Amino acid sequence: MTLRAEVSGLKNLMIVAGGATVDPTKPFAPFGPQPRANAAFIVGSSEVFSKPIEAWRLNVDWQAQYSQTGYYWKLSADYFNPYEAVLAGGRWQPLDDWELADRHPGRGTRKQQPGTDIHLDVEKDATIELGSAKLIDGLTRQTLDNSPFDSSAISGFVRMALPRSFGHAEFVRENARALIYLAREKKYAVPTNVNPDSQGMPRAPYDPMITRIEASYETEREEAESFVLLHSFGISGGTANGRLFPSLPFEGALLIGVADFAAPARLTLLVQVADGSGDPLKQAPDLEFAVLDGDTWKVLERQNIDDKTMNFAASGVLGLNIPEVADTTHNVMPAGLHWIRIAAPRDADALNRLLSVAAQAARVAFVDSGNDPAFLETPLAAGSISKLVISDVAIKNVSQPYNSFGGRPRETPDAFATRVSERLRHKDRAVTMFDYEALVLEAFPSLYRVKCLNTTELKRNEHAVITADDELMPGAVTVVTVPWTHGGNARDPLRPYTDQATLTAVDRFLRSRISPFVRLEVQNPKFEEVKVDFKVKFTPEIGDIAFYIDELNKAVIDFLTPWARVGGGEVAFGGRLWKSSIIDFIEEQPHIDFITDFRLYHKIDIAAAAGEWSPIDVEVIEATTARSILVSAARHAIGEVTDGA
Repeated sequence: MTLRAEVSGLKNLMIVAGGATVDPTKPFAPFGPQPRANAAFIVGSSEVFSKPIEAWRLNVDWQAQYSQTGYYWKLSADYFNPYEAVLAGGRWQPLDDWELADRHPGRGTRKQQPGTDIHLDVEKDATIELGSAKLIDGLTRQTLDNSPFDSSAISGFVRMALPRSFGHAEFVRENARALIYLAREKKYAVPTNVNPDSQGMPRAPYDPMITRIEASYETEREEAESFVLLHSFGISGGTANGRLFPSLPFEGALLIGVADFAAPARLTLLVQVADGSGDPLKQAPDLEFAVLDGDTWKVLERQNIDDKTMNFAASGVLGLNIPEVADTTHNVMPAGLHWIRIAAPRDADALNRLLSVAAQAARVAFVDSGNDPAFLETPLAAGSISKLVISDVAIKNVSQPYNSFGGRPRETPDAFATRVSERLRHKDRAVTMFDYEALVLEAFPSLYRVKCLNTTELKRNEHAVITADDELMPGAVTVVTVPWTHGGNARDPLRPYTDQATLTAVDRFLRSRISPFVRLEVQNPKFEEVKVDFKVKFTPEIGDIAFYIDELNKAVIDFLTPWARVGGGEVAFGGRLWKSSIIDFIEEQPHIDFITDFRLYHKIDIAAAAGEWSPIDVEVIEATTARSILVSAARHAIGEVTDGA
């Protein structure tokens, strides 16, 4: 099978001009700002050099056309035609030999090959035919990003070098000489090979500048018929069974590329997640960890994984022992990196939303050095830790990207008396509802409120999704937890879900303190959304309507969800909410003239999409279950009463 392709408009090029990497989308001087003899213009392309090339060219726009009225006297552009060399095996291989000639004894004359000259005397849309096509064997590995041109480069680049300068250095010297002659009122005569202007001064040299550059190429390859599978970030060879698509035995995967890493070694990552952002109605799946060996994913054994995140249920440090088989040469993923795949076989939406991943992570603990007793009442703000107490030359810098966690202030006499009294009452056993709540609140300071629901069992469908709350089920106990919403790293105060790691820890804690006949479940509350829709007329002195509508939206949120702000009310399970009370609150706000077209909506399933529920105006909203909490919508539908309304 013969495959032939003609490609044009290739802009993804690695350009090195005058010894520095430049942005090809912006104007640049290909041979540097003041090109000298042997100044190099280097072009690289992973796409071009990974294929056997029959012909290739550069399509460029020159900022100015070359003129023979530059510094040198009537030199045509042919005198500046660069000569090519291809990087192969880490060395520059010239296209042809050189021989001495009388016309140019200083530099010699090269044996020209058709299509190897770069002509500067062109206008817009110039085409530079390159003679290096036959030397490109296509053995360079293709990557998504072009490889940088550095000391490690062994192929994938073509170099075009000037045989002589345009006279920039000579112009500076000769122009200074001419100015000295004029200052002394002496007659100045330009050298015979230099162009004088109307004043008898040497003319400025030509400055080659490219404003646009693209590549085009032609390639042809004969191969046995085969399939190539296209992956998200690369390609792989087809399989024997002729699959049209690559096999992905998971629902979702996180791919992490690590640079400047040498396997085998231990890698520690700080995985920061948004607590409670996963679907609380689903059980988080067990994750599979794998490293990329060539183009094959090798699953890590459990003994090589130290997962403090408990399958991304909470933020924490993830430690991985990367084996020696992990390398940086790939086709299915960008080369040059060690790749780690963390895959969820099912229910990927049950995992918390990922905020960031940082390498070289370590967990540190507070050591009391005579600090204020109130020091631990609030988390240590992000960025507070910036250096080591005892410096270490092996550690370049230290950063604390997020707030601290897990701190507890010194126990006060009142707290001590309360704890002892509760201990004497429940005796570290969970029997009554109060026992469950007191035990959990004492053991988990990150929790703000705990509610124990006896004779309550959560019903699930075949997909393990909660469909109903059976509140008349003897022997069943459901414990509902609400975390602190202030001082956390990434918790939504309107949806204070407890992370799965804490729920699992609470469940494990209680099971050692309850009767073996109790069917226990620890779960998040059921949040039911309240949304209002109305139009408002502000008093005449209000000018910025959009600003005051936004302020009114915040006020309604504070009224419906008072615990969302510091110093607000407490979280309330169950309960009712009347439309009249909301209307009364809004009408009492400053700058409100009147409201109209008021509607109150109750969204029982907070996860339902816009098309999955129908807003129905109601007079009273009542929580549907004992573990339900009525919460405000993040944005209410507030409009302005216009004069025509």
